[in-house]
Amino acid sequence: MIPMLGDINGDVGSGKSLLMVLLAKLCEGKVPIFANFNLKVKGATLIDVNDLEGINSGLLLIDEAYSWLESRTSTSRLNQYMARIIFQSRKRRLSMFAAEQMRSSIDLRYRDMSSLTILALTREQDDTVSDFKYVFQKNYAISRFRIPMSLAKKLYPLYDTYEFPQTPPSEYEPNRLNKTVKKTVTALKKKYGKNVTKLTKSMISDYLMEKKAYERGLHESVYARIKREGIAEA
Repeated sequence: MIPMLGDINGDVGSGKSLLMVLLAKLCEGKVPIFANFNLKVKGATLIDVNDLEGINSGLLLIDEAYSWLESRTSTSRLNQYMARIIFQSRKRRLSMFAAEQMRSSIDLRYRDMSSLTILALTREQDDTVSDFKYVFQKNYAISRFRIPMSLAKKLYPLYDTYEFPQTPPSEYEPNRLNKTVKKTVTALKKKYGKNVTKLTKSMISDYLMEKKAYERGLHESVYARIKREGIAEA
């Protein structure tokens, strides 16, 4: 599987989760599959946000993605953590699909980096016979496809459409990120002493590159922690 980022959005009951189940079924036995909801697909693993650091290949499916990539909290620890996973997806050999009702509800970074955008169309009133219809955009080209009701009925037993997906707590702070920030701040204090508060973001970024510990966005978290602790000690 070629690593890619995909975004699926649409109204309630339009087939967003169904499409992710189909993607999982198509990848069954070929790559590891991870999802924040239960999937009765061989090789599929239920995960929460703390598991992401250990995922280095496969297919990642996130339902109700606004709770993982909320656009209104783009500076939060969770969003910074998720941004790193997104930016590292190619090196991790990870394909990731997020589903939500409103595309504007998820972080702009994910929207901009998505190479495939899918709109699940609102279904007709008689949803017992009508197919699930989708429009997708890739490389500036727009196409359509559908999941026939006959196929949908085979996919229904593989998941619970009423299940609440795994969601991070509102005050979530990733454990690994917090440990990395603390470790880096301690090392900088040891090296620069009281002058640590004079370090700029660029200087911290350069330090991380020198130590071969650079991660996108890490210097900002380290800088913020130094400033916050400096204020507390004043």
